[in-house]
Amino acid sequence: MKEKRSTSVQLPISRSSQAGDVLHSKSENSTGHPETRSGLEGEIEYLTPEKFVDHHILDRVPWLFPSWWSYREWKSELAAGLNVDPHDIIVVGSAALGFSLAPSKDLSAFHDGSDIDVAVISTWHFEAAWRELRAIDAIDRLHRGGAEADYLSWHRRDLVYSGAIATDKVLHLLSFGHLWTIAFAHAANRDPTIGREIRARIYRDCESLRIYNVKNVRKLRNRLIYASIDEDEPDDATN
Repeated sequence: MKEKRSTSVQLPISRSSQAGDVLHSKSENSTGHPETRSGLEGEIEYLTPEKFVDHHILDRVPWLFPSWWSYREWKSELAAGLNVDPHDIIVVGSAALGFSLAPSKDLSAFHDGSDIDVAVISTWHFEAAWRELRAIDAIDRLHRGGAEADYLSWHRRDLVYSGAIATDKVLHLLSFGHLWTIAFAHAANRDPTIGREIRARIYRDCESLRIYNVKNVRKLRNRLIYASIDEDEPDDATN
């Protein structure tokens, strides 16, 4: 009697799957964050900008924090001072990844002088801030042509259109600015952010936060990919 042969077929593993396995097993630490700049560059190139933002920014213990517990406790205390829900606070920037994703900072590493960038998702605070900033007459309250007036104009023209308000230079102009300033000062006296300036950007909703970060990651991804292509091209001997 002949033995019945197995009809199962071993499917080949795609190169993309192999690359992903290597990236996630060798370039990340125990918290899932890339340990090196090259590891981060690999993640940016491998993942779509949307997946990168979801995996490394929106739903992750920030690089600076040792555990979910410490992150939740830190957010809960800050949220009480800001009068928002703790789930609506997300640490972003270099404290989230260990490297800055700002296109102008070239993936610079988190350092002793780095600030703590916080995203606060609050439709109420966004709408309140927008109404108050819109009501400011640059002639009456700000020096026309000065840095503060120019910054306010930039807010009106660009940031607010994208559903965001950067509070670092306009917080003193807002009705809730004093309470938020106190809350940030208290956060700067708690581990692991002792001695660091806390800077917040208010987002109208989670989609606005996602779109802003996806846009930055896409810029970085294109820059890395095109730089890699340029390096692979042979030099022009005539130049």
